[in-house]
Amino acid sequence: MTAQDGSTTSAITNEQGIACFCLNPCVPYRIYETMAPYGYQIDCNPIDVFIDCCGRIYLNGCCTCNAYVVVHNRPIEERFCFTIRKVDGQTGIGLPNATFDLLLGEQVIATVTSGQNGNLTFRGLLPGSYHLLESSPPPGYQSNPTLYEVVITNTGEVSINGHPAQGYEISNIQCFHLSFQKVAVTSGD
Repeated sequence: MTAQDGSTTSAITNEQGIACFCLNPCVPYRIYETMAPYGYQIDCNPIDVFIDCCGRIYLNGCCTCNAYVVVHNRPIEERFCFTIRKVDGQTGIGLPNATFDLLLGEQVIATVTSGQNGNLTFRGLLPGSYHLLESSPPPGYQSNPTLYEVVITNTGEVSINGHPAQGYEISNIQCFHLSFQKVAVTSGD
């Protein structure tokens, strides 16, 4: 909310979707949504609010008895996807059977395993900020503990750790196992 003098105040909706502001009479205000709930489009229509000295409330120039304003958000209908490639850290060859989890906050919203060419595609995603984590490395490779930040804009542009997702590769290093056998030595050996 912005007052005529340029001062601003913010409020976040609670579990019931209600945000409250304390307004002074005879001061014009403009209320606008700066961030929509996850999965919804932002309402770009500002609401002009004015309370006269008698307590009458004006919303966008019309007098109303209601001090309760309803803002409608439409669900985002367009969903997006992105593809990354899992590769050998030395040869650049695509690696199958690497499993990644895509997280929204603490919640895993998608799990994908790389195919023969190493590609992993995450589909049906809304704009927002996610994290990508390898949950299982390809057989014979060390685990990659890096937590990657994935950002999807409202126009569907996807970045991973600040780089375009198109052509993004995540590598693993091969691990080698060495076995030892303990044997008893006898006096004749």
